[in-house]
Amino acid sequence: MSQSANPPALGSFLSAAPQTFADLEAKITASRHPEPLKSQGAWAARVLAGTLGDDWPGKFQQRSGHPYLTFALAPFLPKQATTLVELAAQLHLLQGTSGLPTILRQIQTDLQPGVMNSARLQFEVAALEKRRNATVMLEVDRGPGNWKPDVMLSNGQESFGVECLYLSVGEDVLDQFRTSAPDDTELDGWKRIGAKLATKAGQPAQDGGWLRCHLDDGMFANEPFMRSALMADPLERKGEQLAQGALEQMAISGDIHGVVFSGLPNISDAQADETCRLTNGSILLRRRLAGERFREIFIIPNVRTMSSEIDAWFELYDQEPSWLPWALEQAAQ
Repeated sequence: MSQSANPPALGSFLSAAPQTFADLEAKITASRHPEPLKSQGAWAARVLAGTLGDDWPGKFQQRSGHPYLTFALAPFLPKQATTLVELAAQLHLLQGTSGLPTILRQIQTDLQPGVMNSARLQFEVAALEKRRNATVMLEVDRGPGNWKPDVMLSNGQESFGVECLYLSVGEDVLDQFRTSAPDDTELDGWKRIGAKLATKAGQPAQDGGWLRCHLDDGMFANEPFMRSALMADPLERKGEQLAQGALEQMAISGDIHGVVFSGLPNISDAQADETCRLTNGSILLRRRLAGERFREIFIIPNVRTMSSEIDAWFELYDQEPSWLPWALEQAAQ
């Protein structure tokens, strides 16, 4: 999740947060990162300066009251530096994509973490699709009164819409930081997820679309002062619990085709790649990513969803580990 288990160290990092992307580039260049990551990070800072404006980090901090964590921590933590490079590679790849200017204007004017985080999830899905299918559309306007998908994915001869939801730390999770809770406090995040799913599923349900939900809300917390009951479970068990709640909600949410969940990429602890297929049609993935990270993806379809749509999601995230090297090759051409 977004909070650190080492607040003093985090505070020292944030006190020196860069106010411009030029400053970020200089800090990454002077960092202790390996030379290839330094070079990639400096390139990423230049891409973001050209896309969002060089002074975006300072404006964001002034408006929201704190720096944007990915940018503030990139000079210090390889995981965040790699995330920075991913974002820049996504934006570079998506140049000229329909709907991108609308999202960028919102990021530049509505300087809040939720806006940026939601946009980053759109960029992730769209950039993965750009590799798979060569073309992709963002913020698709289908006319007055119709659902406006965040991203359109292709399914052979047909397309289907995706609504992106970045579920961040909420008041119920932050309360754990403000009170002296026991070390073994466990967070059951499904109630929050189910409530959000009920709200957001109404949009893709209008037109048979999918919900792409990123969980940065404590659902997969694994800190000394707060942990999720899911963290110790095998991938299959996690998927079964998420699928049970999601399928129950989808049964009363109209024609939504499915939900794709993910958590934050974690530092790799030598866990092997894994794929599980549940009897309800769900596909669960654990994949190692660039930057010595791994993350888990849970593809949970409605029982009536076409297999070709499920296959499209599987192809996107099964190939995610090789996406960043490919995207950087594209940028170098």
